[in-house]
Amino acid sequence: FPNVMARLLQVGEQIHLTRMQADSLATMSRRYTRLVDSAWTPAAKYLAALPKEYDRSEAQQRMVSARVAVVSYLIEAVPNVRKMLTKGQLKVLDSYILQMLEPRYLELLRSGQSGSEFAFFF
Repeated sequence: FPNVMARLLQVGEQIHLTRMQADSLATMSRRYTRLVDSAWTPAAKYLAALPKEYDRSEAQQRMVSARVAVVSYLIEAVPNVRKMLTKGQLKVLDSYILQMLEPRYLELLRSGQSGSEFAFFF
């Protein structure tokens, strides 16, 4: 799953992040990475251990639960990320990052309806 905070740190020089902004984004990024690991590792282990014949609905539910947990964090974090950035910084961001900072897009991503490359789940 995309980590918008890490992506912002990658373009930090381009958008002239302050030290405080960079520190806050780094903290949020670490939390997000831990959440992604804690949500997807059990799901991946479950899927890897499935026999040739398995209950598709249970497998789907595991994937959906992981996706919802991960994107829910982004939905909570994004308003804080947007608040810490200036209008000038937001103005120079590429469309991919801006899309990831859009709550409506994240809601669609969480529900699996975004049509993006990341909404590949069942």
